Amino acid sequence: MKRKITCLLTLLIAGILAPAGVWADTATDDQLTAATAQIEVGGQYIIYTEYNDTKYYLYMRSNGHFTTTITNATIFTFTAGTGTYAATSWYINNGSYKWTNPSGSENSPTITDYIVEKNNSSRSWESQVLYYNGTAFAVRATNEPGTKWGASRFWTIKTVSDYTNYYSESIPVSPTYTETDNDAQFIWKLQKVSDAMNNATKTYYIKSAKFYGGGNMYFQSAAGTNDALIRTSSTENAGTYAVIPVNGQTDMYYLFDTKSKLFVNAASDNTQGTAWTLSATTATPVYLNQQGYRVNTDDGSLQRMYRMASASTDTQYANAWGDGSGTEVKNYGYSGSTNGDQWHIIEAGNVGDLDITGITTNLTTFLASAADKSLNVKYTGSVTNYGTLCLPFAYTLPSGVDAYSNLSVSDSKVMGDKIASGSEVAANTPVLLKGTGTFDVSGTAASVSATYTSGILTGTYASYTTVEGDYVLQNQSGNYAF
Repeated sequence: MKRKITCLLTLLIAGILAPAGVWADTATDDQLTAATAQIEVGGQYIIYTEYNDTKYYLYMRSNGHFTTTITNATIFTFTAGTGTYAATSWYINNGSYKWTNPSGSENSPTITDYIVEKNNSSRSWESQVLYYNGTAFAVRATNEPGTKWGASRFWTIKTVSDYTNYYSESIPVSPTYTETDNDAQFIWKLQKVSDAMNNATKTYYIKSAKFYGGGNMYFQSAAGTNDALIRTSSTENAGTYAVIPVNGQTDMYYLFDTKSKLFVNAASDNTQGTAWTLSATTATPVYLNQQGYRVNTDDGSLQRMYRMASASTDTQYANAWGDGSGTEVKNYGYSGSTNGDQWHIIEAGNVGDLDITGITTNLTTFLASAADKSLNVKYTGSVTNYGTLCLPFAYTLPSGVDAYSNLSVSDSKVMGDKIASGSEVAANTPVLLKGTGTFDVSGTAASVSATYTSGILTGTYASYTTVEGDYVLQNQSGNYAF
């Protein structure tokens, strides 16, 4: 039995050509499968249609209508829907409004000139069914069978110039329904909004969304005078940053340049004009405050914008205001969109191994954050005669180096369980090293505590001040002793 289908937007005016797209009486299961493959669960998209070679973006005000200005478009989140008509459906919601079925009564839906309702419930008849023909989507009004609540109709657009007093654009005016059932109109397109913060396994360029002095400005990889973070107009010189959520802290991130192995450190005094810096040893969280999105002038993609500060309570932000490359990134109070205090975070590549060799401050929190995202970390170093080591991942001892765990003291001698060269040392195991060799090892970061103890030996990932009774391995004129 053929099921009826209804779509959510209609072109009703005689004498006006239909929008570019494929018109069909029915939508197929293959097109349903194709649509499912195109949409990311939890992904955020803007929705648009094209009319006379112009893009019209769905724009939420009091109800759904259109705008030709992409930055005014509403961002909708797509989550899995419910219902019994199709195997896959979607709730399409922007937080205040949902692309949903019409008002009216069950058997007599109201066909108005704007049908995107202010409704946040998650009932099955408000779940939309999307079909994709390789070019555009058709959207069935609900995921319920039959014709109730307009279920057998599809969304289309209405082009009525009389509504110019109510809408920012004269045509097309608003989303509405097809007047006949099973009229699957493939006129809808989706553009995904980039969300760098969801993927800690990627690296990103940090680029000014608005640069007052003109041009594109990125966080540079190499530090300037006094370790200052400076700007560059070249992606070749730009840092490629891992953006890692700080474990247990809201909207706080580590920004780690995988080229230079340096961390971005916010100016911590919340004073205008203070420069931001890059550090090899100190991992300081940075507060990122989402500010909507803007078109990236490099490739036309939609990129989220962020303000950056040392804390959520700060009123001073990393700013790109000024002229030309080489200028320091400094604190500057927000005073409108023309100031360069909003930044894109644009995907550049894959993180790879995060080198932790030089980090001495906040290492514990950084490692916990890396472990939370199952990121790989790397250590490089060497040992001559004796040394100590504790790493947050399992690793293999290099040639020429043995290790000893579970240390104890007997008759003024240090005793331990030998781990032979070429054998594996478990994660977070403090060991005494003996021999000469070089370490270049990596692995997935394990959950960490500040310290780990094996026998009398304690390994620490946090700054530690020795107290009376502590012993530290030292080289005194070629003699190694605790």
